Amino acid sequence: MIKDMTLDMYCELLASDEPTIGGGTAAAITGAMAASLVMMVANLSIGKKKYLEHEPVFQDVLGKMRDIQQLLLDKADEDKASFEAVMQAFRLPKSNPDEILDRNAAIEDATKTATLVPLSVAMWAIEVVKSAILVIEYGNINARSDGLVGAQLASTCFISAIYNVRTNLITISDQDFVSEINEKVTTAISQMNVFESMWKKFTG
Repeated sequence: MIKDMTLDMYCELLASDEPTIGGGTAAAITGAMAASLVMMVANLSIGKKKYLEHEPVFQDVLGKMRDIQQLLLDKADEDKASFEAVMQAFRLPKSNPDEILDRNAAIEDATKTATLVPLSVAMWAIEVVKSAILVIEYGNINARSDGLVGAQLASTCFISAIYNVRTNLITISDQDFVSEINEKVTTAISQMNVFESMWKKFTG
């Protein structure tokens, strides 16, 4: 599993010519790092008299980010597996019309799955940004920059995942599926734009 690798092992594999650990896994891991930084700010705010009023918020953030951190690490492995399934589908025989039909259907199904994984990563990235905004605004001022980095990483995770979604959609023939996913992407981008404007006001 990717989350069991050392950081050095992961970076070496990411840099190699192996195709199954790439931008999708990097996006998910970036999101997990973002969640970790949001947790850091919450932890540095809990128990401090100055921030006691908002401690329930920080406790709630900790619980949510802990779950999302682990979920996004798992998504890195899901992304790897889904891309491997696409490659496996392309290796299916195509020596007669029936085999070609079966192969095309397998590629289509695998690519749909490979599209849904980064889409879910993007949606979880939005949740990380929402929690980042809370700790940036109400948390320990001395750790605000860490919260801002967390928000930036979550935003990077989001747009990186969207790149993967859109790349996969190009090859999918099911236009109902493509339209449905594109609509979700458009809505998600609008949401992220709103949340980005909220945390970026603290960068000036």
